Amino acid sequence: MGSSERRFHLSDVVVLVVAAALMLSADRAVQWIWVAFSGWFADVPSWDVWQTRRMAWSLGLAGSSLPLLALLLMRRSDRARLRDGAPGLFAHAAVASVVAMRLAGWVAEATLCKLFEDRPRFYQPRWTVEVMDYLGDDQARDVAVGVTSGWLALMLVGRWNPERAWDDRLGRLLGLVWLGLYLGSRLFGLLP
Repeated sequence: MGSSERRFHLSDVVVLVVAAALMLSADRAVQWIWVAFSGWFADVPSWDVWQTRRMAWSLGLAGSSLPLLALLLMRRSDRARLRDGAPGLFAHAAVASVVAMRLAGWVAEATLCKLFEDRPRFYQPRWTVEVMDYLGDDQARDVAVGVTSGWLALMLVGRWNPERAWDDRLGRLLGLVWLGLYLGSRLFGLLP
């Protein structure tokens, strides 16, 4: 069976439902963080509606790519398609890499904060503000750079092999949505 003849399996349906659920619950997650930790935001200017929507979209897009990457890594034939250069499949790996690097950075920062907790002139970060600011601005940039540089690398080494399979097309669409979210993020402020 060729890569473009990949069939749609029951496991694909389950993973798409999980991805959709994560994507649709992102707005509630951002609102929950805002309400649950509102005491931490006493001296922080409130984020407007479009900023919280950008946070939710960023969280939702990342949440949709992670289960799709897990599905991709479960099958040997899908891993081979990833190695063959299917750009849509690579977009999920780029999102996962960005999320893993950011989490590793936060773990390292938290460890340093714990080590130097009682030192003078050393201030603890406010983690909720850090996370929400990252979701609002930086994650879209980091993923857009990751997807773009990955796609450019695939083109430069001659491994850009788009497929007609649904998962490759969905990955390319999500990669383009990430690029649009980053490039158009400042335009959201112009909307009423």
